[in-house]
Amino acid sequence: MPWKTDDNGNVMIDAGNPVFQHPDGREEPFNADAMMLKVKELTSESAKHRNKYNQAQANIKPFIDAGIENIPEYLETAKEAISLVETYKEKGNPGVEEIERIKQGVAASFESRLAEKDKVYTKTLEEKEAALKRKDETLRKQLVKSAFNSSDFIREKTNMIPEFAYDSFGKHFVVEEKDGELQTFALDANGEKIFSLQGSSYADPQEAIEILIKSHPQKDKLLKSGGGGSGAQGGGNKPPFTGRTIDAGDQAAASRNLEKIASGEVVVT
Repeated sequence: MPWKTDDNGNVMIDAGNPVFQHPDGREEPFNADAMMLKVKELTSESAKHRNKYNQAQANIKPFIDAGIENIPEYLETAKEAISLVETYKEKGNPGVEEIERIKQGVAASFESRLAEKDKVYTKTLEEKEAALKRKDETLRKQLVKSAFNSSDFIREKTNMIPEFAYDSFGKHFVVEEKDGELQTFALDANGEKIFSLQGSSYADPQEAIEILIKSHPQKDKLLKSGGGGSGAQGGGNKPPFTGRTIDAGDQAAASRNLEKIASGEVVVT
């Protein structure tokens, strides 16, 4: 689901929120606060279902420990067995073979019903956890993309548009939850969080983007002349245009040709 941008590649803002375009053409402002609240609600709902599941497991554990798995069928057979025992009390005790037959029938019935019930609980819990995971991954991805789309450094100091910068450097970012809040960090080549150059804390997303781009081996091609590198051509002269263009909507092609876009061999239209 792409961001809606203006003719200059800047993300359009509606009431303080970036605007998304759905595949069917619908436009919708992305409210990160509302999304985070929804994630918390889903997390709470998942926890409630897990507690119910754990309680149900605790209730049936004595039966499982006894080797009985299908509780409903077992209970039904047990009722029949109790009724039969009452009859035997009136008419006489059953023989050993009859007692063993009753025990085996109760155990088999109980195991079958309990296994089926356990499958239902497990499937329901897995479906809810999968849905929550998908929503959580979507939210985390959008938080990282939001940092690139709002980067003044990318727009003013580099030859890239935010979308292409995200495709190249977004993989270095992670989103973690701390004290109920989602925080975005960047990782270096060793998987360690990048520290701010201004102090002992970790770099915020905007500073981390600048650090990653300036430390890239091809930074001279990624940065505009005077933007922190030496410039691809030096002296601010633009390289000759070869006539090759890439449509702005073809993100895959643009990502594969970042260096050519930076050097001027390819132009995004």
